[in-house]
Amino acid sequence: MNDHALNDSPSQRLSRFYFCLDERKYTEMLELMDIDSIWHRQGKILRGHEQILQALQSRPESKKVRHIITNAFWDARSNSTCTAFAYQTVYLQVPSEPGLPAKPTHASKISAIKADMRHSDTGWSIMELSSVVAMNLAT
Repeated sequence: MNDHALNDSPSQRLSRFYFCLDERKYTEMLELMDIDSIWHRQGKILRGHEQILQALQSRPESKKVRHIITNAFWDARSNSTCTAFAYQTVYLQVPSEPGLPAKPTHASKISAIKADMRHSDTGWSIMELSSVVAMNLAT
């Protein structure tokens, strides 16, 4: 992990997490999570780095996804724990036939994110991450 990441706020860590997910930088992404973290993802509960990595490696390479994180803030629960909140707009680009341009990108949903986090010598890490669809934008 980069040294500057040690100084990230909880909301910056959340943005960094989704950036790494979108860029398929799964090793860097997992460094932002506790080893035994829990991720409520797409109707499944993933526990620990191994299950999370296994789920992510099944993502189709041809499907482009971008998670735009906004309205992020966090509430301290103690000196070393907090809960971060944000909205996430998910944009999808569906692949087309080989040699043709990809189909237009569209926003598919807006979700409310909640991340329970803890602070340590390596900065903030995600203990548990969940999201709830606030608006389904798919047509």
